[in-house]
Amino acid sequence: KAAEQAIMVSTGSQDALTKTFELLLEKDDTLLLEEYTYSGSLAFLKPWGCNLAPVPCDQGGIKPEALRAILDNWTELDGKKPRVLYTIPTGSNPTGITIDLERRKALYDVAREHDLLILEDDPYYYLQFSKPWLPSLYSMDQDARVVRFDSFSKVLSSGLRLGFMTGPKEIVDRVVLHMQATSLHTSGVSQGVANALFQHWGATHGEDGAMVGFQRHVDGVIDFYSKQRAEFQKCA
Repeated sequence: KAAEQAIMVSTGSQDALTKTFELLLEKDDTLLLEEYTYSGSLAFLKPWGCNLAPVPCDQGGIKPEALRAILDNWTELDGKKPRVLYTIPTGSNPTGITIDLERRKALYDVAREHDLLILEDDPYYYLQFSKPWLPSLYSMDQDARVVRFDSFSKVLSSGLRLGFMTGPKEIVDRVVLHMQATSLHTSGVSQGVANALFQHWGATHGEDGAMVGFQRHVDGVIDFYSKQRAEFQKCA
């Protein structure tokens, strides 16, 4: 990536996400987002007062050609041209849609064409039922235009309130300063519990680079949810 990258532990991924919204969006800015998106984000964004521009979706998720059309046809009469896209690419809440590889590439291409910053909210990334897992938008990033938000809520415990953001250091550092001025830091107890779990699982890495112990744990969580899905389908 062209710019230096950084990582920050946050009080759940939503804490970092909303602080990033505050950092990047003024009242007269427009945020691009999927037409059906996470109610928790909307609960912050609507009172914040920026303009929201829903991008049409289909069964494959956000439509890159629709995003391109919105940006290609944007005029001064529409206000300031959007410079930020918010997306939930894996197991989107509320639709459950996962964007496939080709569409992820197309989405990133549109972002490059129109110089968009992508906010990749990906709390369900580690719960992909099919392997190999789809690559994140962040892993595709070539010019530091993706800020990624991960969460331990779905794979460890939601009550720990632990997440982390990764992205260009200039942006992450600003969010760190915001945290220092508000919540000071994420709970040391929660971080200690998570660290103890990772210590217990060990630091051995597999051929794919994943931590073996953590991957084994995640596979167990996926198996649990796969069975839940099967039962739900039986009842549908």
